[in-house]
Amino acid sequence: MVAVNLKHFVKNGFLRTSERKGEAYYRLNPRYGYLEELRGFVVSKNHARVRDNVWQSLEKLNNTVLVMLTGIFTNSAHMPTDLVIVGTPSPSTMKKVIELIEKEMRLDVNYTIFSQEEFDERVNMYERFTRDLFDNPHLIVFDKRVKPNKKIESSSLKNKKKK
Repeated sequence: MVAVNLKHFVKNGFLRTSERKGEAYYRLNPRYGYLEELRGFVVSKNHARVRDNVWQSLEKLNNTVLVMLTGIFTNSAHMPTDLVIVGTPSPSTMKKVIELIEKEMRLDVNYTIFSQEEFDERVNMYERFTRDLFDNPHLIVFDKRVKPNKKIESSSLKNKKKK
């Protein structure tokens, strides 16, 4: 049954075949006309589940103020890192989270950890690495660095009540 399906895939151009030492080898034909559609179908089916599991794992990081996804998470293969963490997460929690993500993604994840001071300094210096993070596609899982100014909100509410 498998041999029949393989022959069918070769006949329709989905697979290419080669023979070495009397054994047949099959590989995906990169010029197959519907390859992008198939890739999109397969990726989109699992994408939401994977994304949710990755985000839930990252939200478990303690002592962390910013988590940003880039690289493999945003289809930006040219990026030097896939995950940026700003803070001081515990090494044991960090190891567990990275292992969970790599298992879910079925890929090695390159990650970078910054202290908040170092990250802020690099951003303020317009250092290339941090500039590239923000100039290229990225997803922010959470950012606790920016806090709303409650004094402004409360004073503006008091002014409205007086009027």
